Amino acid sequence: MAGILLAVGAGAQVLTVLAQAGLRGDTDRLVNGLDGLDAGFGLYLLVSLAAAAVSIASLVLQVVFAFRIAKNLQLLGRTPASFSPGATIATVILGGCTLGILPYFMWRELWAGSEPGLPAHTPDWKRRPAPQIITIQLVLTLLSTVFGLGVGAASAVLRIGSTSSSDLGKSLDNSFGWLLLSGLLSAAATVALMLLVRQLAERHMQATREA
Repeated sequence: MAGILLAVGAGAQVLTVLAQAGLRGDTDRLVNGLDGLDAGFGLYLLVSLAAAAVSIASLVLQVVFAFRIAKNLQLLGRTPASFSPGATIATVILGGCTLGILPYFMWRELWAGSEPGLPAHTPDWKRRPAPQIITIQLVLTLLSTVFGLGVGAASAVLRIGSTSSSDLGKSLDNSFGWLLLSGLLSAAATVALMLLVRQLAERHMQATREA
């Protein structure tokens, strides 16, 4: 279920990017001193709200998913662990505050501990090799966050001391390309996470003999 919601979330992010692209005509109107945003902004807001709702639901399922795997790893004798079942909850929820770095280490540990056939209490169980999709997901998350923060900071600087709609339109128009790139990178990171969750679920089921 978490994989399905992640796929839906990625699609919603792409739709948000497309709706955002549709606002370029509206910003042109602001640049030219005409009336403000029209129905295009309403569509963008609606799609953004839908994407946010899917993102929240997906986050909840990721919490449950990671918690259950960490709990099962305790039963499989994967000790000591850096991420307890309770720690996975905080890691998933607050992962964005760490630019995805903490979740990166969490997913690596959950992957290592889910190796099928690994004897209980194996001393070096954390050293199991991790798939490249975990690193790819981290890189995409970092790039998306960096571009998003960069655009936000640049726009804030440009708006300091400027209150006219024309200046606001110019600021929005100049940052559109970077905003779209950030949105697409975020969607790609979500797709990578979806693939990771699916692969980890299959691996873990084999480890617990549920497959």
